[in-house]
Amino acid sequence: MIQFISLAYSPGWKQGSNFFQIRLKRPPEQIQKSLSHYSKIAGHKYWGGDTNDHIKQAEGVPTTFFYTGKSDNLAFPSTYQILVFKAQDQGKPGFKWNHDHSYGVAIDSSASEIIYWVEKW
Repeated sequence: MIQFISLAYSPGWKQGSNFFQIRLKRPPEQIQKSLSHYSKIAGHKYWGGDTNDHIKQAEGVPTTFFYTGKSDNLAFPSTYQILVFKAQDQGKPGFKWNHDHSYGVAIDSSASEIIYWVEKW
């Protein structure tokens, strides 16, 4: 059974980013099956943190913030594995990651939660 936890959406404004994020609780066996499947197709993988942390890593790409979390801290706890399916860089030389998009999932196996996310900025 799937249990809805929260949803966050912003249509963006002028130069602001657009994002959609839905956080679900699922049975542990479904979470493990999703983690196994999505790990195989993810181009980038991170543990915890947020987009600012991830992009600074070697070969890092922008991800997302923890918009569906319960605190003002928008970083994912270290229990979440962030799996990036695609991050498209349409920036210019010297101004990377401008007007781009990324999407993927964040999975916390210990809490049996999965977050589907997409960002465009």
